[in-house]
Amino acid sequence: MSKSLKEILIDHEIYEQIKIIASRSNMRKEKLIEQILTGYIHNKELDKIDKYEKRRFKRRQVVIPAIVYEKTEAPATGRYFSTTIFDISPSGISMVFPLDREDKIHFTKDHSNYELMFYLRDCEVISCFKCKPGYVVKNDYNIRVGGSFVETDYSSHEQLSRFFMKIESSGDHTLLTAAFPPAADEC
Repeated sequence: MSKSLKEILIDHEIYEQIKIIASRSNMRKEKLIEQILTGYIHNKELDKIDKYEKRRFKRRQVVIPAIVYEKTEAPATGRYFSTTIFDISPSGISMVFPLDREDKIHFTKDHSNYELMFYLRDCEVISCFKCKPGYVVKNDYNIRVGGSFVETDYSSHEQLSRFFMKIESSGDHTLLTAAFPPAADEC
């Protein structure tokens, strides 16, 4: 099997550390780098990514109560709807509404942006995101709506980033639950 060589840029300090580790392990630097990258790809399950997947980020299954706000045609007014987020990624969500709300929720029909508010696990500050609706799927029981995050404040972005860092560091890739906020001294 022939291998093609590719060049990549590495920070000088990291390169020096690789040289030291390779020397101590009696390995070539190139082989060490290959092993590091192969291990990373395998541990993150990046080798199992479907090449036809449209999403930039892997979604995580969650159960998070949330509130959606959609503006109405009347100035400075809108409607609020309760929902449940069932999966989330750094770039979007999938949520479910009861079927009886189908005629009341307009952003699924006119594809206008909406605001989504929810609490992430282990934090008492609400996260707020402006979203663009993606898909809308209706079955006999509910309406499932996918959405992409299009705008947020710094605090909400940081909370979501910390949420995903906790998932990655804990290795917990199964169903996660997030509910209402803990006491202030727990956050």
